[in-house]
Amino acid sequence: MPDALTSIQLTNCIVWGNADVAGTVLVAQITDSSRTIDAFDVTYSSIRSLTAGVGNIGVNPRFLNADGPDGISGTSDDDIRLRPDSPSIDAGDPGFVAEPDDTDVLGHPRVLCDGVDIGAAEFGIGDVDCDRDVDLVDFSGFQSCFTGAGGVRSDDCSTSDFDEDGDGDIDDFKGFGEAATSPNSIHGIADKTRRDERGKPRV
Repeated sequence: MPDALTSIQLTNCIVWGNADVAGTVLVAQITDSSRTIDAFDVTYSSIRSLTAGVGNIGVNPRFLNADGPDGISGTSDDDIRLRPDSPSIDAGDPGFVAEPDDTDVLGHPRVLCDGVDIGAAEFGIGDVDCDRDVDLVDFSGFQSCFTGAGGVRSDDCSTSDFDEDGDGDIDDFKGFGEAATSPNSIHGIADKTRRDERGKPRV
């Protein structure tokens, strides 16, 4: 018989919002058979009520919509992307180095902007200048990343490749309209672009 598993490692993870008969305390989030967390090695994670350990933050990760439109957590419509004011942004393991093909749960690069986030969905798509909003400044940065369909974008343009297909095209431009935190200005540009018969953003 192989040795029993003695340690479960969690790094760059969020465990939040679980409940049991004891409420939403730590052992409701993670626990072993003895209702302790002794079997877990947790670092750089956001787990409710856990502040001990290296890099752990026991504060609300601030998902966009953890329950989704149906109001029920744990279903397929949950939006676990991080809000711009999330404490989990860039708070992951500073020693983490992503492999070339590493992606988050949405298919975007695992590291965007300054460092890896805590959680499964990396914040930063569309945020070209990495200031935690998506606005006209980011759109202006997208101009230099526009390659047209089938082109090859540079690694510096990963924050604007919304569909993660390796180019910068009209589909990525549409992503700016959906991700904009200053929607009026971005959507105004989008309306003009739809009337551009060349099929490319106007500079």
